[in-house]
Amino acid sequence: MPTHREGGIWGPAGFAVAANGDLYVTTGNGDSSKAFDHGDSVIELSPSLQELGYFAPTNWATLNQDDTDLGSQAPTLLPNGDLFQVGKEGVGYLLSGTNLGGIGGQIYDQSICGGGYAGTAHVGESLLVACTDGVVRVNVAAASFSVAWKTAAGFDSGAPIVTGNVVWAVDTDNASLMGFNFSTGAQIFWFSLGSADHFITPAAAPGNLFVAAGDQLKALALV
Repeated sequence: MPTHREGGIWGPAGFAVAANGDLYVTTGNGDSSKAFDHGDSVIELSPSLQELGYFAPTNWATLNQDDTDLGSQAPTLLPNGDLFQVGKEGVGYLLSGTNLGGIGGQIYDQSICGGGYAGTAHVGESLLVACTDGVVRVNVAAASFSVAWKTAAGFDSGAPIVTGNVVWAVDTDNASLMGFNFSTGAQIFWFSLGSADHFITPAAAPGNLFVAAGDQLKALALV
C-alpha cells in the first residue's frame, strides 16, 4: 500500500479471484486526508500482483480519518463478473469487474445496514451480508441492487452460509447459532453455543453443521 501507515488488507474473508486469475482485494483506512493513498479501496491486481485498477468512495478521506474501513469485508465476485463491496460504514457498492472506475466510479451504491464485517455469502445474484445489526439479503440487478429483507433480530453477525433454504449465521454478541428462511428472512432456528469468537462462520457438510464455540467444535445434525 502506498501509504505511510495502516491501509492493511485484513478482511476475514480474504480476497476474490476472477476466472482469468486477477485478484480483487479491499484495503482498510490509510493515513492521508489529502493525497489519495489507496486506503479504503477495492484494488484489482494481476496474478503477478501488478495494479490494474481501483475503486474508492468519494468520501475516502473521511473514511481514512474515522477508521471506517471499507475493507472490513472482502469483495464479493458476482456470476456476471461484477463485484459487491460493503464496509464499516454500511454502504454497499456495485462495481464493474472490467472497470472499477477510480474514485466515485461505482455503478450503484446504497446504505444497507449499520456496518458490514466478516464475509458475504451469495446464491446467484442474491447476497447474504453480515452486519453489526443482523443479516441482510441483497438482490443484485444489472445496474443496481435492493434490500430484500433484513433480520428482525439486530445482532452482530458472523459470516453467513446457506444450506438449502436456510441462511445460517452466528450471533457473536450472544454466542448463538441462528437460522433464517432464505426467502423471507424469518428466524426458524436458534442454538446456544456458550462461547463465540468475532467473525466466526459455520461450515456445512451433508446433513451436518460445524461451528467453533470457544475451545470446542460443535457438530449439529440437520434433521
